[in-house]
Amino acid sequence: PPKVREFLNWQSLSLTAGVLGSFVAGKVGGVLRPKRCSDTFENRITHSFGSRLYKDVIEPLCNKVWGDPAELDPDFARMRFSVPTFVQWGKRWLGDKKASHDKVFYYPRHGFQELWDRLADFLTKQGVTLWCGAEVETISIVSPDLESDRNRINSVEIKYRETLHRIYTQWLVSTIPTDRFLPLVLAQDSCAEMALPTRGMLLVVFVLRRKRSLPARVVILPEKKYHFNRLSELNQFSELMAPPGWSVVQADILTEMDSQLWCRSDSDITEEIRAQILTLGFFQCDEIDLVHLCRVPAAYPVPTKKREKTQKRLNKMLSCFENLICTGRLASSDYNNSHSALNKGLAAAKSIVENRHPRDWYAMAEKLRHIPIRD
Repeated sequence: PPKVREFLNWQSLSLTAGVLGSFVAGKVGGVLRPKRCSDTFENRITHSFGSRLYKDVIEPLCNKVWGDPAELDPDFARMRFSVPTFVQWGKRWLGDKKASHDKVFYYPRHGFQELWDRLADFLTKQGVTLWCGAEVETISIVSPDLESDRNRINSVEIKYRETLHRIYTQWLVSTIPTDRFLPLVLAQDSCAEMALPTRGMLLVVFVLRRKRSLPARVVILPEKKYHFNRLSELNQFSELMAPPGWSVVQADILTEMDSQLWCRSDSDITEEIRAQILTLGFFQCDEIDLVHLCRVPAAYPVPTKKREKTQKRLNKMLSCFENLICTGRLASSDYNNSHSALNKGLAAAKSIVENRHPRDWYAMAEKLRHIPIRD
């Protein structure tokens, strides 16, 4: 968040005055406006923050990250753009720590891959077999009947290093993206009705010969002239993310996987992003040691109103299996923080240990999906 001293100039003060005036007008309008008229993403944001901030920052940012704001689920406004109430503000001023958002996040010292490596090492020592890089070919179901809640996943056939293996299952927990998983367990006509929109991510990483590059560890850029929606300096999350005296800056780009930008070559994309980022003045061209592009297909679920309805219907259909749990960002439309995702995984494990029916799991998971996102 910006600091007070960063507003001590005429341009920032005039912007702040406009935002505050719009904020008050939004609150007053929210009281006068009939409740039924507030059930859109735009109206909820305007009521919480005012129209000035929505038009100048949130609307252009939404267009870059998720697409048309008119299509977004209204409840996503509460999750992604939460604002304290006056009561919460009062509690904060009185020192009530429970009324504040998290002030400190603890990141793995060597990045998130360290978590998965440590977990894999622990599981291997416990005798668990890991089939990394395997592809699921078929899923065998005992007496499939979508009208029953006694269906069972009997076995899974996987292809690992060009060899087929059949694994018999007591429980199956899947994080496979929905569009790839559904054809394995549902009829083709059911799958056609369950399309869930996603966007791909382009990560352009700059390795720089300077100790620090950005004024904050994350900089948001809603302006349309930049392809990237945010810049992150990884060594501000952990000093071990770069050698001493060096820094690593990552540019995030969200786009459809059939877009003109996505279809361009790696070299074309990196050169254009290099040119755009240099205009910001955070670092100079001769300080760039290396530029690398990473493509992440289907990285982001798009939280549209249609997706929310489809996901609820899908959960109801999947709960007919008594030993199947689908969880994860792309398997259950979760748009959440990493610690929330880990908590949901632990909840899934507890549900299995207690041998609870998955319909109870999906009811609980629906509540977990709507925890506010805190950056």
